[in-house]
Amino acid sequence: MNEQNKPLKSEDETGVSAEINKEIKAKWRYWLNIKSKKKKALLILICIALVGLKIFTTVLTFDWLASFFN
Repeated sequence: MNEQNKPLKSEDETGVSAEINKEIKAKWRYWLNIKSKKKKALLILICIALVGLKIFTTVLTFDWLASFFN
């Protein structure tokens, strides 16, 4: 099979997954370079707070939307 007959890969298979892998590796390297335990604890608390806030606002939104149908 020559170059012209090869099927083209979609952007999802090549660019997006490679970009996500690069971002994950960059974040992991950043995490490993943090020496302060206080800074790591603060980042963990911020992440937990963001997830909690997202869940809380989603639940409130669905309750609010459900009140229109009752």
